[in-house]
Amino acid sequence: MTQVFNKDILQGKVAFVTGGGTGITGGVARAFAEHGAKLAIVSRKEENLAAMKAEVEAFGGECFTVAADVREYEAVEAAIAKTAEHYGKIDIVVNGAAGNFLCAADQLSPNGFGTVVDIDTK
Repeated sequence: MTQVFNKDILQGKVAFVTGGGTGITGGVARAFAEHGAKLAIVSRKEENLAAMKAEVEAFGGECFTVAADVREYEAVEAAIAKTAEHYGKIDIVVNGAAGNFLCAADQLSPNGFGTVVDIDTK
């Protein structure tokens, strides 16, 4: 298979990724690290952060983790500040945190809907 990008195309860059502990955004974060970026992963769940950090470090990547709830502005501001303090900069931002409830739309409570909107659009 032909390599589309140089392996080190993101060398020296810092990627700040919300929701980067799992799913599609976890794959995006992993790809950034595989191409040389240093990662800052933000997620609510410590276990997801630990798993992604271990995975990235297993192939020689660098991964800084911050537990934060993106629905809380102060928590996001603190995550940005911690990342900037740790790495000295942020070059790439991926706002990939998402929320959902596995149910039919007509079964989603108003509170559940509000939670999804808060995570996905704020």
